[in-house]
Amino acid sequence: MEPGEGSPSRRGWLAPLVAAAALWLVGVHLRSLWGDEFHSLHRVRAEGWRAFFEVVRGDNHPPLGFLLPRLLVSAFGESELALRLPSLLAGLGTVLVVERLGRRLPDGPARRLAPWLVVLSSFCFMIFTEVRMYGLLALATAGVLHVLVATFEPWRDGRPAVSRWWLAAWIALGLHAHYYFFHTLVALGLVVGWAVARERALRPRVLPLVAPLLLGLVLFLPWGLWGFTEQLRHGRHSGGTSGLYLNAQGFAQSLAHLLFMNASLGGKWTTLGVALPGAVAGAVVTLLGLRRLWSTGGAARVLGVLASLMAFFVPLWSFLVAHVSPRASYNWRYIAGSAPPLLLLVAAGLGRWRPWPRALLGGALVASLAWVTLVNAVSPGQEDYRGAVAFIVERLEPGDAVLTVPIWPDDPEGSPTGWDWYWPRLEVPAATLAPLVIPVREHERALEHPRVWVFRRYRYPPEVLAALRATFPHEEVTPIGAVMHVHLFTR
Repeated sequence: MEPGEGSPSRRGWLAPLVAAAALWLVGVHLRSLWGDEFHSLHRVRAEGWRAFFEVVRGDNHPPLGFLLPRLLVSAFGESELALRLPSLLAGLGTVLVVERLGRRLPDGPARRLAPWLVVLSSFCFMIFTEVRMYGLLALATAGVLHVLVATFEPWRDGRPAVSRWWLAAWIALGLHAHYYFFHTLVALGLVVGWAVARERALRPRVLPLVAPLLLGLVLFLPWGLWGFTEQLRHGRHSGGTSGLYLNAQGFAQSLAHLLFMNASLGGKWTTLGVALPGAVAGAVVTLLGLRRLWSTGGAARVLGVLASLMAFFVPLWSFLVAHVSPRASYNWRYIAGSAPPLLLLVAAGLGRWRPWPRALLGGALVASLAWVTLVNAVSPGQEDYRGAVAFIVERLEPGDAVLTVPIWPDDPEGSPTGWDWYWPRLEVPAATLAPLVIPVREHERALEHPRVWVFRRYRYPPEVLAALRATFPHEEVTPIGAVMHVHLFTR
């Protein structure tokens, strides 16, 4: 293959881009908002720009994941599309960057497959259809990989295929999206520094990256000095389910999530019969892809080395840092930047097979990816707040009360509860009277009603449930989806 960016086909990016937009728009429409998204919505709803930045400053994330949805909500009103559109656009950008990177793969099938794997990954489906910052993190990491590959691969016409100044934009985007991007910079800096120390011939290629690197850091400096330093002082934990992943099994599971996410929505058969063997096949194909890229040499070898560093070394680095500093935390969402490089390695592995073996192994792996993503696309998600509110609305009677509680303990009263979002958006029967909505801090008022509704996911004040059970002789519990439950207390 020639040095630099080849072109496997004219407009090879168009079909996966259209497919991604269509699929992710379905996810934006069908998936219920869930806990983390309501947490973001609370920040988006801050009254006035000064209050908005103060609220974000009191959070534990950079501002961009909240700022972009706020701009769209200010322009178009509060809707799932306005809130989730920044993540969807980040996903489309990731498809384009992965397609450009995939032009360095050794054969046509691998090059054509690379952007389609972004569409087929259920992990990508999730992060590109929610009101969070992980889609931006994935895009920024893919962009940095693109610049570095262009820097170290053999040059065409004496210059890299990508301007080094793109590095400044990707660094600024990554640091304003999620602080885990620091791990990418530190881990890659250590590896590149070690390589330059061993091989002096690399120095002329690395030195031109210093200025874009510094510019990216300078662009982050205003928020870094005003917001990040305050967030370090207030001591809020980085959150997530880090404790579940700070072990060898959790680390391996987090990497498997980059290919298969939320397979449990399809039941045990999908989890054990599709996602589990698919993850094993994905690991085998990834290793074969790395071997293929190394043996090909040239631009393919550069891509293989840098992609493997981002896919595996960066998560391992952040995993070890979380053991040293628990506040750093570790979670499968936080390593979203490893998804694009891992998918490139998978594409390389699938492209190396002869027709029949490739059709069997590659077809099985691609089919399993597509199936789990389809399961996610037609599902309301793990936390079906829309379904829980609709379940209550269909069964309301005069005099009913609904207890609401902030979804996140750190969010104050008045923050989104799920009820305030979905009640106005449901087609409520004309005969249905609006129930009395009581905040959980005033739950004693609910004890006077003949029926009280409670909807919850994992967390709920145990003393409130105890008081309700002591007052009402009957309790009906209905599971809604994977983790939601609706309780009806009656006299």
